[in-house]
This record gives sequence, structure tokens and C-alpha cells, in this order.
Amino acid sequence: MTSESHCQKAPARVLVVEDDAVTRAILTAQLNQLGFAASEATSATEALDLLRRQRFALAIIDLRIGGSDGVTILRHHRRSSHANPEMQAIAISARIDHALEQQLRQAGFAAWLPKPVTLTHLKKAIRTCLSASRGIPGGREEDTPRDRRLGQVQQAVQMKFLSELPRQLAMIENAVGQRQWRLALEIAHKLQG
Repeated sequence: MTSESHCQKAPARVLVVEDDAVTRAILTAQLNQLGFAASEATSATEALDLLRRQRFALAIIDLRIGGSDGVTILRHHRRSSHANPEMQAIAISARIDHALEQQLRQAGFAAWLPKPVTLTHLKKAIRTCLSASRGIPGGREEDTPRDRRLGQVQQAVQMKFLSELPRQLAMIENAVGQRQWRLALEIAHKLQG
């Protein structure tokens, strides 16, 4: 084992509290894709039990869950003796209006998302809740193989640009020295693009 592998942090743990199996499966898959370790709860009782037994960096809680609601679940957890004060919470609901946003803020939710939850919106909400400055492990920047390929292409293009930049600048300087204004502008335009 290398010393680098000893330094790697475990993925941040996220609890998904959702009674709809399809929505729960999608959220769990999205979280796994983003590099988080997801656990699932299908009811308020199960959620509170998991929150009592395990430590989570984040909970994603449906506001309408059989036998209870997301606000009550979060409030109950926050008031319990085993509460994790550092745990952030994201509310999800089919409908979120301004009045509900105020209630969610007062209940301690750091973010809220309308259903269906897209990967882009989930990623943004998680970033808001679990900023890198807090040192919370997990969560990859790239969330798909396509994103990784695009990042690699972008890096290759940047390296090519930087390697050719001195030659292009010399060509502009030469064109200006010879009063070839049009050529200088063409090269500058190419650099700008």
C-alpha cells in the first residue's frame, strides 16, 4: 500500500429519506455517480433510527413521506441527544413555493430542490451544503465519463494553446514591425478565438 492510499478520505456519507422507490433509486444512483456513499430510509422511523446509529455529512429528505414530513424528521433529529450538528440537509418536494422556502430555512434546511431532481441541481445543492473548505470527503468534480473526457480535451487544448503562444506573439510582433496591420490583426483574432 502506498502512502497516497493511506491519505485518501472515505466518501462523504449521505442519507436519502424517500418513500418512493424510483425517486430513491435515482437519488442514490446520482449520489454514487458523484462519489458519495448513500444510505436509504423509506420512512421517518427508519430515517431517525439511521441518524441515531450513523453519522452523515448530509441528509436529503422528502417533505412528504408516509406517516410524517421532512421538516418534522429534521427537527426531531436536531433536538435529539445524538444529533450531528454538522450534518446539512436538503429538502426535496414536487412543489416548493416562497412560503415553503421560509419554513424550510427556519427548520434548518441548507437547500431545497424540486422533483424530479436533476444531477446538475443536486450537484449544485451539495456544493452549497458541503463546501470543500469544510474538509468533507467525497464528491468528485466530474460526474460522468463524458465530463472526464471533456476535461481531458480542454486540458489538451489549453496545453497546445500555451505551447504555441510564444510563436504566435512573435508573429504578431514581426507583423507590427513590418507594418503588416492586417496580418497582425488576423493572428490576434486567432489567439482570441
